[in-house]
Amino acid sequence: MNVLKRLAVKNLKKNKKRTISTAIGIILSTALICGTATLVTSFQKTLIQNAINETGYYHIQLADITEDELKDIKANRDIKNIVETEEVGYAILPECKNEDKPYVKVLSISESTFKYLNFKLTER
Repeated sequence: MNVLKRLAVKNLKKNKKRTISTAIGIILSTALICGTATLVTSFQKTLIQNAINETGYYHIQLADITEDELKDIKANRDIKNIVETEEVGYAILPECKNEDKPYVKVLSISESTFKYLNFKLTER
């Protein structure tokens, strides 16, 4: 082993330019790999956060389910949280700029629903 160590050190001293360029290449390639991994991770987290901001924080949305189906879903032990919304109907919006659709959809939801869905309450 001592002979191999002496031979390696001798060749490193003999070829200084090649040794330095190899070391710089290793450093730059490591930085490139780390930078790319950081960029991909950041982009993925940004996409997830944008989806949460646009639609809300939930995994599945079920529509038009019956009371029996809702009881079965609530009885499932793998489901952590259930957020319920009920459509009350539509109301005319008096100062609407869209003349074709001067309506607003009215939902009935609980206060805990606001942290899971992307609703911004402007007035209470």
